[in-house]
Amino acid sequence: MKRNIFLFFIILISFIYIYPSLVYVFDYETRESLNFVVIETGERREQVYSPFLIEEGKSFSVECIGYEKKSLISLKDTIKIFLKKNPINMKEVFVFSEMIKNKIKTKKIENNVSKTLEDFFPLLQVRHYNRSKTFTLSGMSQEHILFSIDGVPIINQMSRIVDIDMLSPTMIESAILSKNSNSALLGENLFGGIINLTTVKKKGITSIADFSLNSRVFSVNGYFGSFNGGFFSERYSDMIMTKGNILANSDKIVFGYNLGLKFNGIDFSLLNSFGESGDPGIKGFRYAKSRIKNSLFILTSTLSFNNQLKTVSSVTKSSYFYINDEIQTPAHDSSFFNSILSSISYYNKKANAVLSCQLNSSEGTKIKRSFEIFPSISASAERGRFGINCLAGIAKSTNANFIYSAIGTFDFFFKNLKFNWGLKTSVRRPTFNELYWIKDAFAQGNENLNNEIVYGVFIDSKAEKKNIKIKIQTGFNYYTSLIKWTPVEGLYTPMNLNNVLNPFVVFEINYKYAFLKTENIFSISPNIMPNLKMVPYSPVITDNFRVNLSSGKSFFDIIINYSGDSYISSANTKKINQNIFIKEIRYKYDLSNLSLILSVENPFDMTLESVNGYYLEGRNIKVSIKEVL
Repeated sequence: MKRNIFLFFIILISFIYIYPSLVYVFDYETRESLNFVVIETGERREQVYSPFLIEEGKSFSVECIGYEKKSLISLKDTIKIFLKKNPINMKEVFVFSEMIKNKIKTKKIENNVSKTLEDFFPLLQVRHYNRSKTFTLSGMSQEHILFSIDGVPIINQMSRIVDIDMLSPTMIESAILSKNSNSALLGENLFGGIINLTTVKKKGITSIADFSLNSRVFSVNGYFGSFNGGFFSERYSDMIMTKGNILANSDKIVFGYNLGLKFNGIDFSLLNSFGESGDPGIKGFRYAKSRIKNSLFILTSTLSFNNQLKTVSSVTKSSYFYINDEIQTPAHDSSFFNSILSSISYYNKKANAVLSCQLNSSEGTKIKRSFEIFPSISASAERGRFGINCLAGIAKSTNANFIYSAIGTFDFFFKNLKFNWGLKTSVRRPTFNELYWIKDAFAQGNENLNNEIVYGVFIDSKAEKKNIKIKIQTGFNYYTSLIKWTPVEGLYTPMNLNNVLNPFVVFEINYKYAFLKTENIFSISPNIMPNLKMVPYSPVITDNFRVNLSSGKSFFDIIINYSGDSYISSANTKKINQNIFIKEIRYKYDLSNLSLILSVENPFDMTLESVNGYYLEGRNIKVSIKEVL
């Protein structure tokens, strides 16, 4: 305990005594602040929110759409930059998104989308169910996170779960994780966070080949300006557990294609994929022949009238089939989900408004036939250091349901350290599965569920100087009502847990010196019920430490993860024990258009339980080749 306190004060003192330069960017003629700009240094190029921090003595450039680029060196504590206008023919629409302001992490897709998302740990936690995965924000559940592609949400009101393996890895260029972020401007109402997957926009052909002893993945995508498209195939044999044991009936096959067309301000995109996998069950209840089949279809069209007004329409269809003749009551189940989203958006530098409407429906053998209409209006505004984002709508299913959310933020500075402080409140409507799942041997829905309601406060702070960057995120979420699947008379049933407190603190330290880079993210995020018990499946403490060594075109990485105890009962009498393990050792060699990656996952072949009865694979050696032409 004394060591932890000592380390905390060392981090705090280091944070206080780092004084970078604070940079403001303005319009040269009007002297108005320019909120979103792109900065470029020798190490990185990224979009940031002005004002921003940068290390003293650092050479950098600043640019903004419609303005001339400016380069300079940060030599003062406070820098004011005035950019002159440079009128251009704007063929692309610049879309304001509060998601950019609250961005906490960006990752380039190297060889696999779900593998890249795992690299967000512990900011984003992954639960493995054999070949399936779910992603959750620390202290929250999978229903609190929204996946989107180029800002268009992947709607799944049936369960909120998105099988990331159904997306082509060469279609996606990068993943952006934002936290404490309202998804109102995307036509949704999830208060936890957003994972926005950005597609490739650079002309050329990208191909990926990824293989190991029990997996073969191939994907290709071409982008030619007005037309783009590709296909992918993923084949996973039975999982190889520790000591070389094979988990029978744990194979998975996924294949699909994507197409895109762009002309006269109209964008069309299509994704269609199919998958099949075995369901080996959990430890103690194994199945040899059960199968799961699913599909995903997303069609999106975007019409840009000018650089301020656009409409978006999307159709999402998914299906799920489960066949199991080895249980007491044989299962031949199917479910289908359909969603239509339409929105019209207005953007300018200071304020934005979106009118949207969702039509959602589901039916199947295990879920009651359901229909929902969800019209909403949302708005966002910036005034100096203040920002606000809010949504109001009516979700009409069996009953009318008033849905709302609001987030207010304020930027301030202390000794050249930048802080972002905010308040939020939101309502989440239950999913169709939570409400209407028909009773079976394992679970049942609950039509008497109330909405989830949360109130929260957060503060993010960061500093940067020379070779070190430090970020601290802290705050708490208070749920007056939290939905959680809870064992009731032997069946998992969603219940409303009242008055749940989720305090959190995240320390992120990045250090760079010559050929060495290190990153450590330490997170504490308990979900505490009124009886001082922990909400099940919410590890309190997580940590990720990674070391990167580089020499020329060679890169060597070691990734180490730590997860604290995770309780699996509401009484906190059963738990998954804490673990610390070397997750991956990776070597990467970059050529001009080619990347070669050799990785060893779980190199010490440790037996690790992800969820009660579900275990991670043992040692796995993979080779990946990515080529960009």
